[in-house]
Amino acid sequence: MLALLGINAASMAKSMSATHPLLAGALSGGHYPFLTTGLAGPDGSTVPAFASWEIAVAKVIFWMAIPAIQFGVALLFLDTWQYWLHRIMHTNKWLYATFHSRHHRLYVPYAYGALYNHPFEGFLLDTLGAGIAYKLSLMTARQGIVFFTASTIKTVDDHCGYSLPWDPLQHISANNAAYHDIHHQSWGIKTNFSQPFFTFWDSFLGTMWKGDTSLKYERSRKNAENAVQAEAKKATSS
Repeated sequence: MLALLGINAASMAKSMSATHPLLAGALSGGHYPFLTTGLAGPDGSTVPAFASWEIAVAKVIFWMAIPAIQFGVALLFLDTWQYWLHRIMHTNKWLYATFHSRHHRLYVPYAYGALYNHPFEGFLLDTLGAGIAYKLSLMTARQGIVFFTASTIKTVDDHCGYSLPWDPLQHISANNAAYHDIHHQSWGIKTNFSQPFFTFWDSFLGTMWKGDTSLKYERSRKNAENAVQAEAKKATSS
């Protein structure tokens, strides 16, 4: 980069070596004359050592920055994969009737029903999507275990039907049990497609449920009560 700007880093490092040895060492590519391993190289010169700050920065990059980027890529891909396939499952009548309608038998979601779906849909949305995200982000096997486990736990948590105050998964993202429960209602089934982590696709594309849900839930509750009473009355009369 310095060469592209017409700056001779080597000459600058040589002129600054006496007054600013650390800066000179950085300009010369990380060679600090006062830091050596005490070993001799093939040409008889001493082998340079890494500065403590270089080791610290390398550790931060290797153990924190790179894994964070990898997880970010995986989360972004999986959310994108699931949003579009999930939305297509709702807009295409054949796909919905053949595959996705099984999952929407759960108009009252519960934890064990998170993966209650057609085997093909389960493979396509969950297994294949997470697998591609894992490969695309170049995760290690250990990172993959964490990613697959977190994705499964998040999906189960979003279908549990409870927003408990001590559950961190209900607060780190707006995509939680309350958000996904709306999607499982007859009046919200064409909204809130995003899963399992964030809601940005619903927000960008205008498919997020807007408005008060309390009246909708109250109407659903009354309809359910009336249906139960009608069924009981029918059973009594017969």
